[in-house]
Amino acid sequence: MYESNSKTLPAQHAATCLKTKYFIGFSFQFCHSSLKFKKMNSKNIIPDLSYYRLSLVDFLRESHPERLNDDRFIATRSEAATETYSQAILEGNNDNEADNEAHLVLFQGLYFSKHDTLVNILWNEFAAEVPEDEAKAMAIKLFPKCESVFSKYSLSDDFAYEPEYDLLYTELTGTIAIYLDKHGIQ
Repeated sequence: MYESNSKTLPAQHAATCLKTKYFIGFSFQFCHSSLKFKKMNSKNIIPDLSYYRLSLVDFLRESHPERLNDDRFIATRSEAATETYSQAILEGNNDNEADNEAHLVLFQGLYFSKHDTLVNILWNEFAAEVPEDEAKAMAIKLFPKCESVFSKYSLSDDFAYEPEYDLLYTELTGTIAIYLDKHGIQ
């Protein structure tokens, strides 16, 4: 961890910084020497706070809440994305190309979301029973009840574009209908 009382980074450190990212109001410097994104706050204390980690956590919160507490997965995946970005820069890629490669690593296997599938079913098939603003919370509640249906399918990033998706959608709709008939939206 780098700490400084001055308002700027030392010249040798600044020379190794490859990129600045802006995320939720903070400036992140990607530094080749440390291979980590670091947050620069008003005191110029740079704690270990990864841009890719924050991006992944935000994505998981929206589309994969069941993985939000998997610290090992989050750390491993964000570190791999950071390393991919660094390697791409070293290979001569520009910032956008390197960032695209890093995001492919960061979100690999996460493009299809069980949670988003449940939310879409609730919005499309149960709009009269489940208010739109309650659909995400209801999807989290339904998730354990629907896991046995999901487990019948080989889910992949492109699964939503495969013919089996329609079968999954139909089975999940039936499972949700039975649950709502029995328990309501509570």
